[in-house]
Formats: sequence, structure tokens, C-alpha cells
Amino acid sequence: MHSKLLVGFSCLALLIVLLIYGRSSVDAQGYLCHITNMQVNPGQGVSVPAGQPVEFSVTLIGSCGGEGIFIFRADISDSTTQRIIATGQVTSFTNGQFVIVVNESAMAPAAVGSWGLQLSGYVLWNGAVVAPTSEMTFGLQVVSTPVPEFSGSFVSETLAFVISMPLFVRRLKRTANVA
Repeated sequence: MHSKLLVGFSCLALLIVLLIYGRSSVDAQGYLCHITNMQVNPGQGVSVPAGQPVEFSVTLIGSCGGEGIFIFRADISDSTTQRIIATGQVTSFTNGQFVIVVNESAMAPAAVGSWGLQLSGYVLWNGAVVAPTSEMTFGLQVVSTPVPEFSGSFVSETLAFVISMPLFVRRLKRTANVA
């Protein structure tokens, strides 16, 4: 009885392995998927305010030689420090072609100037990387944060309001005392 259960479980395990690997094809380098294009927004040369959050939208485009649930991951690193400043991932089913959008955010440096960045894209399946890492470099321009400007009329209207408010309150008190 025990050996029949063992044989049954072995056959079931073999069937599952055949179903998983029988529906996928691997290329000559041993990769199941390939990222053929990556796009990032904001893109090359766009100005971002210093010390403020920057929202990134990364599009990974490619194909897989099988179907299944994959994890599509995008990391953005500072080119100078090589430190990952933003990462995001999306889990999605694909049966061939994919166009995946990963959203993430990072804080722009406080210093004004060029900001060199590197984008790395990955595809994972069952915890393993199944596509060669796709990389691209791009740069943003960090600009000073604009200071809000007030028109002369706004300032004078606010000043007139602040000065007249105590006079108005006194008049209300006198009117209330008379009644």
C-alpha cells in the first residue's frame, strides 16, 4: 500500500514537471524570456525639481517562450553611486508577448545639475531569472525648485485684510453691546 502511494505521487510529480516544462521553450543561452525594449518616463534630459519626488513609469517589452505567471522587475540606480534608488515589480500572466508597465518613485538629489541613472529590467519565474538582464542609461536635469511668486495686488489685499480685521471685530462688539 505504501509503495503504491509512493508510485502515485511520483507519477503525479512527473506529470506536473512535464506540464510546466513541456509548454515552454528555452533559447540557446538557456533563457525562457527576452526583454527586447525598455522605455522610461521621464526620459533623457527631462528637468526635475531638486529634492522633490520623481515618479517613474518603466515599460518592459519582450517575449517568453512559454506561458505562466512571471515577475517583471525594474530597478533604477544612481550611475555615480551604483545604489538602487527605486525598484518596482509587477506579477503578470503571459503566454508569449508582453508589455508591462512598472511604476516607482525616487527622491531627486538636492544638488542642481545632471543626474545620471541606469535602468535594469528583469524577468523572474519561480524565483529564477529567466531573461538576460536588460540595461540602459539615461540622465535627468535637476533644477532648482521654483519659489512661488506673489503679485503686488495679492500682498496689498492680504495686508489690507489683516489691518481691517481688528477694526471690524471692534465694530461688531460695539454693535452687540448697543443691542
